[in-house]
Formats: sequence, structure tokens, C-alpha cells
Amino acid sequence: MAAPDEQEDGELSSYSVSFHIEKQEDQPDSTSCAAVTSADLETLPEDCSKICLLKGSYPAIAVTRPMKSVIRTEQFRRTFMAVPFAEWLKEQSQHCRIDLNPAIVRSVKLCQNILKTFDMWPEDEMDAAREAQEKKEQEEYELAAEMLKEEIAEQRTMVDQALNELFRLRVGDPAHDASNTSLQTALTAYEAFREWIKSTCLWKIDEKIPLTLDAPGRLGEVGGKLFVLYSCGDTADLSKLLEMCATTSTSELLKAIKNRKAKESNPEVDIEANEDSWESFVKRLSEPLAKLQTKWRIGVESVLAAANEIKLKDLEGEQKRAKTAWYDHERSIIEGKFDQLRQVLLSQDGLLFTLRAYPRRRGTLYCDGSREMYTQSCAVQNIVKLNMPKCGIRRQELLGWHLLSSNENSVAMFTVKVRSAIKICTGKERMCVKFISFPPSADHGRPSRANERVIRTLGRFASLCDYDAPNRIMTFLSEDSVGIYKFDESFKKMERMKVVDLGVRSTLADLPFRDVLLLDSTVYVTDSSGCSQGINIRNNQTSNVMSIRDEDESTSLSCSQLLTLADNLAMGVVSCVPSDDGTFEGILECISRDDHRHLPVLSLGVKFLTDRVSIRCVDDEVLVLDPLAQKVYFFSIHVTVRSDSYRMRQSDNAGSKVAGSGTSKGDCPRKLHWMYTLYHVFEKFPVRALLDVGNFSPMSILVACPGVEKTNTLRESYHDFLSLLMSDLMALNKPLHGLDLISRLTVQRSLRGVTTRIKSKPLKSFFQTLITFLPVQICRAEGNALTVLYDGLDQSFKSEDDVQAWGAADIAESIRFGLLSPLLRAWQGRCIVITSMGKQSTGKSYFLNHLTGSSFAIAGNRCTDGAWMSLRIMEDVLLVVLDFEGLGSFERTDQEDDSSQC
Repeated sequence: MAAPDEQEDGELSSYSVSFHIEKQEDQPDSTSCAAVTSADLETLPEDCSKICLLKGSYPAIAVTRPMKSVIRTEQFRRTFMAVPFAEWLKEQSQHCRIDLNPAIVRSVKLCQNILKTFDMWPEDEMDAAREAQEKKEQEEYELAAEMLKEEIAEQRTMVDQALNELFRLRVGDPAHDASNTSLQTALTAYEAFREWIKSTCLWKIDEKIPLTLDAPGRLGEVGGKLFVLYSCGDTADLSKLLEMCATTSTSELLKAIKNRKAKESNPEVDIEANEDSWESFVKRLSEPLAKLQTKWRIGVESVLAAANEIKLKDLEGEQKRAKTAWYDHERSIIEGKFDQLRQVLLSQDGLLFTLRAYPRRRGTLYCDGSREMYTQSCAVQNIVKLNMPKCGIRRQELLGWHLLSSNENSVAMFTVKVRSAIKICTGKERMCVKFISFPPSADHGRPSRANERVIRTLGRFASLCDYDAPNRIMTFLSEDSVGIYKFDESFKKMERMKVVDLGVRSTLADLPFRDVLLLDSTVYVTDSSGCSQGINIRNNQTSNVMSIRDEDESTSLSCSQLLTLADNLAMGVVSCVPSDDGTFEGILECISRDDHRHLPVLSLGVKFLTDRVSIRCVDDEVLVLDPLAQKVYFFSIHVTVRSDSYRMRQSDNAGSKVAGSGTSKGDCPRKLHWMYTLYHVFEKFPVRALLDVGNFSPMSILVACPGVEKTNTLRESYHDFLSLLMSDLMALNKPLHGLDLISRLTVQRSLRGVTTRIKSKPLKSFFQTLITFLPVQICRAEGNALTVLYDGLDQSFKSEDDVQAWGAADIAESIRFGLLSPLLRAWQGRCIVITSMGKQSTGKSYFLNHLTGSSFAIAGNRCTDGAWMSLRIMEDVLLVVLDFEGLGSFERTDQEDDSSQC
């Protein structure tokens, strides 16, 4: 070997050193039972059919017992059409007592359909009442019309009687001539007629008619003045002036008389001295006066005709009001019959059915209420929690009870949280995962009923399940595949982690599988022969086939499921070996997990009355429930797995150093920094979409560090950090399109002046970017059906009748894609649809993101649920990007996959 100072190429020197390894056994394999205690089951019902221990966050006992049929109340909601509802109601009345809501009578059409269906529509009674009402209305109308006719005739007679006095020519003003009794009587009668006209039809007559009706008064005022004109020899315009009494006002008439060019030498006329002149004056105006009287008479008749018309219309209005009152009477008849029907329906034999109905649009009815029903003979399961303090008395707490539906088959149940459980059951078409919570009860003698809600449904049925309480991971074994799911902290969601294909990964051949266990990151499955095998869910590595029980041991012996012991270092099973006295002895057999080495067999030292015991392991205690003895045994098991230590020593002193730089690589602290988020963003999403034709704007990074004096030093730190981050991005071998996080890096003490550097952007472009940033879920396949979502939410109708009543317009209105819909409707340019469909976990969402610049969620496992839509605007082209859920997933049936493809 060359000395270090003699080397010319600068390579590190190396030496050969001899070592030997010494092995030391620190502790041997051992299994022991430190303590055994037992507890009797409290208040165990006599008719219990099954008792078992539950695995999970806390130990518990599930006691199943049959429940007799009792009456319970169920909520009822359904949508009908109007006519089928009445027929359905009549059919229901033959089986139960119906309490109809009295408010139904407000809908006359609905009430009519119901009463006609029950043959209780009061048609004869309503016809008789209607005929009587019509006869009464006709008699009242004829009587009122006759009275109106008499009133009109009376007014006409009164005017006719006053006619001569009203149109008699006089020299003075007749209104101030109190001595003339007949004239005052005529004026009083005519004034009463005028008041009657005002109160009856003044607003209805022509505006010229009141001037005509005032002609008698104006004639009395200008009679003397006309005689003066006549006496002065001005006779040419007397007829015209007399005619103006019916067409002009008094002031205009007096003005016209004043403007006549007549001599006023004798303004005062002496009637006594000029009697012949007065008679000739009267004779001269007799014909014009008759015309004026005729015109006035026509005006009076038109007023009387208008009054008659208005009065008749008032009578017709009264008839309509009478018909409205009849409708109220008709409604009272219908209400009486409906109340009678309600009493008849309520007096029937059977269970009570309370029903309310609300008319909706398009002739539909929404009904809700409650009905009493006999519960089918089903089973009830009581959950008893075992409190296991490290020291003290072990207490039993009855948490509550829940019903076991006859339509469901229970697969498994596990305890979660403090007073809750997870139940897996199978129905006719899907498997259901339910969350069961037991509310606290003030009365310990009467436990409360549990509340249930569905967490998720799966398309495939599982035969075996296991639950990892610390990590909230559920394992489902279905035929030749294992589905692994994880709950969130509130147990409201369950997301799939992985699906293991046992047909590919496992070499076990003796099917079906009998047990499944999830331990750390390994799934252990056991076949019918008792052999087990583990598959690592992270790297898909498969372990060798192992058998916990001895090969010579009879497989007919019943044994428990796989148990974890010694902090998951060992696995074991408890077998029940029959004794000569008919009892069964518990035997614990274990193996180590690392090399599948058999550990010493341990006899539990307790005789059980049956081999159908329920066995669970909680920490270092093995719990065994003997249903016949009605006891729970607690075995404190200590399992020690052999641990060896190795020491490496130098064999000689020939060498003193060894070349190399074998530094261990741990977690890099810089990758835990919050700015490393930039790496994850550009790792999953593109820097620039392949279809993007716009100009790429360089990225600027501004870091504000308040209270820092030397920003240059800090900038160097950020520069080094971002340089390493850029190196990590370049190692991805994906196009970065000139992405540079370093050249435009700025470090300041504050954000002052930042807004002046921000470029302005059109508001339209900003809103388009904002709306199209996040995708919207448009549909999902579940329950063997394709559900179209409204604004990303499931608002489907629960009633099939509602759906059947939909038209094309209703279906079109029910489809909306959030804020993407207005943009789609308003877009006038070209539109291109880009989509991707295929097997699950093949990178479809990743491909669409890098092709179009969309932001679909991507992950190592399944993350796309149903179908999602995103919009991208490329100059004058609108890209509609659709991302579909992968086919062949564990939680989707073949029919649901077909719906997604369609």
C-alpha cells in the first residue's frame, strides 16, 4: 500500500482490518401467565342467543337476544299525484286507523277527490242548496228590479208635475218669489230630483247634461232680461238666447244678453202697462221654449236611463256577492262531510296512521306523517363495556342497545372512541359501514337506544374484517382481495388506502380464508388449514407461509383468531383442547414475527365449559368469555421473544483506519420547512400546461422579515434553500419551462411598496381565472345508479313518483355545474372537450393536469370520486376537461362502473 504522502491522484487511502463477531443471548423465548382473574357477567338476560367479545379501542361484550314484536312509530314521507293519492288512501283505510290533517280541506280539489273516492261527496245536498240559493237570488233580484222601476217612474212623475211651473216665463227671479206656492213646490221637487241624480249617477252622465238640467233655473233668471230686449225691439236673437239656456252657463248667457245692442231707454218694464206686449212676448217665444223643454226632457230621460243602468249593475254586484257567500256555504258543507270522513277513518280498527298532505306544482302532493307499525321479530344487541383499570375492581357498564335488522347480516363489530362502535353489515346489494354511538343515560336500569349513521357503502361483500384501533384502519377480506381503509378522526369518512390482490400476492391454497389481521403495515391472512401468510401493504413483499399451531395437532380443534402479543413482536392463538371430564382447556401457542419461530406453549390453567369461547387480546391481557359459565377470564400473559446481541471486535492491530464516508441519510430538515411546499406544488402540478400558448411570466418571490437588520445574510440563506429546491425539481426530469425561483428573489424588512410592483389585470380575466381554478364534481356512481349532482351537491329526490313526473325541462334545470354553468352558457367561441378514462391508479388526473393546466386532485392511492369538470381558456378556445373515476375499484360494482362509462 502506498503511503498517503506518496499518492499523486488524491485518492483516499484504504486498509484491511480483520474483525470477529461475538453473539450473546440476552433473554430466551418464554411464555408465562402472571395472573388469572375472572368476573361474572352482570344482569345477563335469560333469552340471550349469542355472547361475544368485541375488539377495538376498549374491550366490550355484545349480548344478542331476541325481541318480541312491539308497536313503534315510523316517519312517513312520500309524493303522490292527486287521483292516485285518494285511491291509495282508501286502500290504507282498510288496514289501519287514519288521522287526516284537517288542513287538507283547504284544497277543494284534493278534498273533492278524496270524498268522491270514499263515495261521500255531498252532490245532492249541494245541488239542493244551490237551487234554493239561485231561486232566492232570482226573487231578490226581481223584487229589487221592480222597486227600481217604481223609483224611476216616481222620479219621472215628479219631474213631469213640475215641468209647467219650471218652464213658465216670468219677469223676476223665481227663486226669490216666495208668494208663488206652486212655483216653490215645483222648485223643491226638482231640487230633490237633482240630489237624487247626484247620489245615483252623476259620475256616469255626460258633462253636457248638467247644463241641460240647469235650463229651468237659467230660464227664470234671464226671463225678465229677454223681455226687456223684446220690448226694446231686439227680437232677432231671442230664440238663440233661449236655446243657450240649455248649452251654456248662466254667466256666459248673461254676458251674451248684455252684449246685445238694444236700446235701454226704458230699462224697467211695467207688466201692468205692457200686458199686451208680455203676451206677444210669450207667444213669440212659445216655439223656442217648447224646443228648450224638449231638449231638457231628453236630458232628464238620459239621466233616468243612466240611473237605471247603474242601479241594475249594483244589483248584479249584489248577486255576485251573494254567490261568494254561497261558496262559503258550499265550503261549510264540504268541511262537514270531510269531518265526517275523518271520524269514520279514525273509528276503524288497526294501528294509527297520522297523515298530512300538501299540494305542490303540476298536480303533485307531498305527504308526511307517522304511522304505527308492528316491529318484526328481530334481535337486539346490548353492548357492555369492560372497564379494566391497572389496579382495582373491573367494572361492567351497559352502554346501550341497538336493533339488528332482519334484512342485514352482521359481519363484524369493533369499538371506537369511548362510547361508540363501528358495525359492518351486508344487505341485498351493498355492504354498509355504520357508526353507532351510545348516548349517556341517567337511568342505569334503562339503557338508551344507540344512534346509527352510515359512514360508507361498498359494492363488494366482505366475509372477514379487522380493525387497527390506534391507527383507525379497517381491513375487509372479500374472496381473494383485501381492501384497506382509514377513518378520519370524527369517523365521518372512510378513505381507501390500498387493495391487495391475494390471488397474486398470496401462495395460500386452502381456501376459503378463515382469518385476517392487520398488524403495523402487514396484512396476515389465514386459510382453512390454519396456515398464515403476511403481505406488506407498503412494498407488497410477501412472507413465507407459517403455521402457529403444530402440524401434528388436529385441525378439528377450535381456536381463536390471531392475537398480537409482546408489543406486536409475537402472534398467537388460543386453542381449546377437550378434557376427559367434558370440559375444555385453553392452550396458548405463539410464534415470533421476525423469523416465525415457535415459542413455548402455555396452558392457561382454566377449564372452560364449551369450546365456543370468545377470545380477545388487550395489551398484555388475554380475555376469554365462557358463555355457558357466564364468566370473563382475564389472563395476564408475559411473552418474551429471544433477543440476541452481537459484538464486533478487531482480531489484530494491523490497521488503524478504514476508508469511506458512510454517513447515514436521515430525514432532511429543509424538507420539513414550509417553503418546501413549492416543491410539492410543482411536483404534482405543471409549471406550464402543454396546451398553454400564452407568455410565461417569471416568478418573483418576496420574503418579508420584520425586525431583521442584515437582509443580505438572510437572502443568502433563502438563496441556498431555493437552489437546493430547484435541484430537487430538476431531478424530477419534468419540463420546468424556464422556472427560476432564485433570480427574482427579494428579501425586505416589510411589505411596503409591494403593491406598486403588481401588474394590473383585466377584471374579466381575473374572474375567469377565479371561476375555473377549482374543478366541480358533476356526478358519482353509487347504489348501482348514476347520481347527477347540483352545484357539486347531491340533491336527488327521495320519491320515485317525483322523478317519474319530471319532464325534459325539469331534468335540464336539475343539472348545474356551479359557477361553471354561467360561463358555459355565455361562451360564444369554440369549445373542445378533453377527457380521460381507464383503469384505476394509472395517472389519468396527473396527465390532464399537465396537458391542460387543470387542478384535479392527485395522490398515490385513489382520490377521484365520480366525474369532475374543469374549464380552461386558451385564447379563443374553451377547453372542457373531464376527469373520471378509475374503473375496477374495490368499492364500485360492475354496474356502477358501466354507469360511469356511459
